[in-house]
Amino acid sequence: MLTPQFFEVMHSVLQPEGGLTIFSDNYKYCKLLARTIASLRAPADGDAPVGDRRFRSRRPSRFGGQSETVDGVELHHGVPDAEAGHAANVTSYFDRFWAHGHKTDRFFLFVTKA
Repeated sequence: MLTPQFFEVMHSVLQPEGGLTIFSDNYKYCKLLARTIASLRAPADGDAPVGDRRFRSRRPSRFGGQSETVDGVELHHGVPDAEAGHAANVTSYFDRFWAHGHKTDRFFLFVTKA
């Protein structure tokens, strides 16, 4: 679902400096998404110089967790806060897996339109 085409559409509808947060428990998938985002470059017919990245990675100012860089995009280990778009503290069906200790790790990407 989160294909290069999806990210191109997201780029086209985001305002300048508009943000996108992806939150998951799947480390390998998050790394794949980071590589996908890193590969997106401005085309020859766009406003940005050819080859410029479409998205810029961000680190929330109060985030104290670990991060790693995947092809120039930061992959954060932990839970995003309100600054990174996770403003509501709600639960879902999947949150039960973390509540009962079956899942312990979470990851997120926080990027803005370049």
